[in-house]
Parts: sequence; C-alpha cells; structure tokens
Amino acid sequence: MENLNNWHLPFDARPGTDITTKLILSNKTVINTVVQNLLGSNIPNNTYITNSAEWADGKRSDLLYTPRNGVTIDLPPILIEVQNRVDQQFTLRLINYCANAYDRYEVLPIVLVFVVGKFANTTFEKKFVKKANTPYILETQCEHWANSVNFVSAISIQDYIQDSMDPFLALIYFTTSQA
Repeated sequence: MENLNNWHLPFDARPGTDITTKLILSNKTVINTVVQNLLGSNIPNNTYITNSAEWADGKRSDLLYTPRNGVTIDLPPILIEVQNRVDQQFTLRLINYCANAYDRYEVLPIVLVFVVGKFANTTFEKKFVKKANTPYILETQCEHWANSVNFVSAISIQDYIQDSMDPFLALIYFTTSQA
C-alpha cells in the first residue's frame, strides 16, 4: 500500500472548490436531506436525482435536482446555487435560471442558495426575511419566477450550531464554512 504521508488531495478537489461541493451535493443521501427539508419529510428517499443544469441559452446553474419519475407541481425542480456574493447581478442571473427551468419543465422551481461569502450590503440583505417555520433560512419575494427562493449562510445558522445538529444544518454549516 502506498504511504499515506505521500498522498495529496488534488488542488482542484480541495474542500471549498466547486468540484468538491458539487460532488457532495450530488450524493444521494445529501439530495434526500435537501429535498425532504425543502418539500417535506413525506417525500420518499431517492425520489430526486441530479439532472443537467445547462440551459438552452448556454448558461449553467450549479446543480439541478429533478424527480426520477418526472416533474409535477407537487414535485418541482430544485435549483441549487453555491454563491460567494449575493447581489443584484446574482439575483438577476438566478431569475434567468428559474425562467429556464420553467421553460424546460413548465413548473416553477424551488431554489436553495448556499451563501459562502456575504450579501452585497446590509440594505440588500435586509430585503431577505426569515422563513416562518425555519428561521435559519432566509427567503425573498419570488411569486412570478420561482415556487420559493431560500438562502442559507454561516450567519443565518450561527444561533443554531450545536454539538449535535440535524443533517440539513450540518450540510449548511459544512458548505458555508468552506469560503
């Protein structure tokens, strides 16, 4: 066996890189955790899979989860974005991704954004409100372009970090701490 002291993680696969984050978020267990936290614990495991996140206009989202048996109103597409800076430019890009998802599936998507950096400024951040039943998730108005848009960050979960966290909080903590 090769000496483990000589083994190195490839630079592009180090924690916090796009490729590593996408690999983790593409894991079946992680997909189940995200889906059940966004849609409800009644959604059976392995209902959703990753799908092509490249759109007809040539743009690409970070990840797209879709139901294995086809998109419906009750099982909408889920767009996942991992974003360093949330600002107006990113929000407009996100609206475009949602429009592309609607064009493809004729169902408004649910969006989850992992904010690994920060919001553009405090005024911009104040436009996002805590979700009623999940206060560590921030949401924004989206009724005409998405089913719901959810933002999570290291700051949004700071009051919920404990020795023992549920898997979704642990995923948020891990993903947003990689910056």
